[in-house]
Amino acid sequence: MDKNRTGEELRNMRHEPKKLMEEILKMSLSSDWDEAKEEWRLVYISVLDEDLRTCLCGHSPIKEVCEIHNTKTNKVAEVGNVCVNHFLGIDTTSFMPALRRITKDPTKSMGEALFYFAVCKMRLSGWDQKFLQNTMSNRASSLSFKQESSRVRINKKVIRELSIST
Repeated sequence: MDKNRTGEELRNMRHEPKKLMEEILKMSLSSDWDEAKEEWRLVYISVLDEDLRTCLCGHSPIKEVCEIHNTKTNKVAEVGNVCVNHFLGIDTTSFMPALRRITKDPTKSMGEALFYFAVCKMRLSGWDQKFLQNTMSNRASSLSFKQESSRVRINKKVIRELSIST
């Protein structure tokens, strides 16, 4: 989704964007929607099976929770995957399935979208990054025992650092 969505475009969303906008503006330094949304960054993502949450827009339950942080006010908010796509313009739909996949089975490849998100959000060593890039297209069954162990170790690190709860 486009990060430059206007307030009018958000009002046309199925969720209650007016409520989302009001709540976000309350926690922002700017009172202008287009300026306020630039203050926010995605910090954590979670895939929940229990303890489901309610998005700031009022949509409930949300299973894919995105924690966003305001860089100017230090406020933190939890919003659903749909709203973070519309609000921040971050297409989490490309890496949420991968996070769910490696949470269920850490021998699986995280795929390109989650890899790039993880590289931007956390400190993966140069070796870990190169290993993931070199084995990304390999199925777990084609990895050696040592390679599979490395993939599991890195995937668990990604799950632990990117997820509040899994």
